[in-house]
Amino acid sequence: MNSTNKENIGNTFKQALSSIDGKESLEYDARMIMYRFLSEVELLSDEMGWTKKELAEQIGTSASYVTQLFRGSKLINLITLAKFQRVFDIIFEIKSRNN
Repeated sequence: MNSTNKENIGNTFKQALSSIDGKESLEYDARMIMYRFLSEVELLSDEMGWTKKELAEQIGTSASYVTQLFRGSKLINLITLAKFQRVFDIIFEIKSRNN
């Protein structure tokens, strides 16, 4: 999935969910943050030619957990992000900006 499609999907979700309450809004924000990380992970995995199962093996977790992350049914945790950093020999950078 290219970045334009991901942006379109994100915008569509944002419009559809514009009337949700505070807790749901926070969960939505958390998922959007997660998707930004997973987008990078997916690009790197594709460069390595890894399937989701192979990615899971590389970080020492189950293929079902990785699938759940990419489907959005589980939220990623910081330990998993740290594992991705190690496997790909990268550092995720955090930048802030105003809406």
